[in-house]
Amino acid sequence: MVRFEKVSKWFDHFQVLKDIDLDVPTGEVLVVIGPSGSGKSTMLRTINALEPIQQGKIWVDDESIHDIPENKQHLVRRKIGMVFQQFNLFHNKTALENIIISPIQVSKMKPADADAKGRQLLERVGLPEKADAYPAELSGGQQQRVAIARALALNPKLMLFDEPTSALDPEMIKEVLDVMKDLAHSGMTMIVVTHEMGFAREVARRILFMDEGMIVEESTPDEFFTNPKTERAKSFLSKIL
Repeated sequence: MVRFEKVSKWFDHFQVLKDIDLDVPTGEVLVVIGPSGSGKSTMLRTINALEPIQQGKIWVDDESIHDIPENKQHLVRRKIGMVFQQFNLFHNKTALENIIISPIQVSKMKPADADAKGRQLLERVGLPEKADAYPAELSGGQQQRVAIARALALNPKLMLFDEPTSALDPEMIKEVLDVMKDLAHSGMTMIVVTHEMGFAREVARRILFMDEGMIVEESTPDEFFTNPKTERAKSFLSKIL
């Protein structure tokens, strides 16, 4: 579903990604962890061309996304749902309206069909009763679940999560992770940048550990958490576990 080949990226003179090689097969749940500033979020954002790259190739569903003209990249982005740290909901629209705006405007879905789909997605994330609520009337966890439903509205083949629980109070984290676990168990291809180690242990098929713009280590959750191969990973885990 996703392939990186010798991908490098700079911000001015600072190299934030260094020769990244990566394959993510369809149906895999890949969890990316590492210290702040290691390039995790930047790597995620290059997958749907929210960040340009200076070297290498990135394929999404067999299309080289950075080689596609900018005015055509939205066609590939429709295959990708992304959930950010901040919820980025339209505050003047209800939960349902936030979800159905893309199907109506991008996919030209009939409003009645979009409405039915939006309510179905709210049911899926456990918020069927919040269709008419505005973001200000929702908790942080509820807003993030609406954001997940919105990301699912275009039937993506791939879901990207950029630290989706980092802006939440501790008691709200579980409700968001439960939705993500359900999505993972449904067979969705997912790449998740997170500091939630319990989620990583339970749901990930593979752990990717990044530091200083490089993939330092990759292995199964059991191997990574019980017997990390590199001193850098051992040091990182000793501080967070």
